Amino acid sequence: MTDRKGLLPVVDKEVGILVDRETQNPHYFLRQFKRITELNPNLASCMFHFSKKDKNPNVILYPGVVIYDLLERKSELPVVSLESIKFISGELKSTNDYIPNLIKRLKEDNLYIANFLSRYATRTYEPIVAAYGGALVYRVLEKQAELDCQGTFKLKTELSAAIKEERYEDAAKLRDKINLINKQLKVN
Repeated sequence: MTDRKGLLPVVDKEVGILVDRETQNPHYFLRQFKRITELNPNLASCMFHFSKKDKNPNVILYPGVVIYDLLERKSELPVVSLESIKFISGELKSTNDYIPNLIKRLKEDNLYIANFLSRYATRTYEPIVAAYGGALVYRVLEKQAELDCQGTFKLKTELSAAIKEERYEDAAKLRDKINLINKQLKVN
């Protein structure tokens, strides 16, 4: 299992207060969901798909939108692939206590996110469903960051081989790819 600490930014109270203020704007939700749809279409599609499982889709969508906003204000987020969504779908099917375990882990890794999910969930008529939406967005982004890190490792191996074999143009392209991924992950 991958060590997940540090893959996504830790949200602090200041960012939380800022986002909390913005959520008071009646256009916040639609504006943010449109932004996710443009920047991260696979994630938006995943959120929409899972939201259809509830009588009131906004109960699932809203916390996911806020979680995305909270994280994005701290760091550039990975663009979600279908591979990470399929992986998380498999994880969800494997156990009934997936979301409670994820929220328990979030209390250690990203306390503000966990607290937001708890507060939001207690204000709804379906607290488990509400927490599910935000936790799902967090985990899909986290899984994509894991896959991106694995990809960087593979690229670094290829880079070493290209340098050793004196394929400098290939090495430069690989270096640029690695730098781009590192920039997205804010890893130096």
